[in-house]
Amino acid sequence: GDITEVTYLAGSGNLDEQVLSRLTLQLLWKELKKKLSPLETEVLTKRMADHQTEEIAAELNLSIKQIENALFRARQKSRAAMATR
Repeated sequence: GDITEVTYLAGSGNLDEQVLSRLTLQLLWKELKKKLSPLETEVLTKRMADHQTEEIAAELNLSIKQIENALFRARQKSRAAMATR
């Protein structure tokens, strides 16, 4: 999974702004992925692609609680990474 698969840029800005926004998101995603476990990365990628928690749990053959915990940890790490920028 790649952030470009789940990123939607509004058409309100000019092309340069959209390209810069996409590059910024890609850099942030690359940085965040270094801090996430493989499970957290997979779960967060699926969640950003609008998959529901129950659906992710079924796809990965894990409990809903395991998915919720992975999402919680990923969000914590994401917030921490953003706070250090």
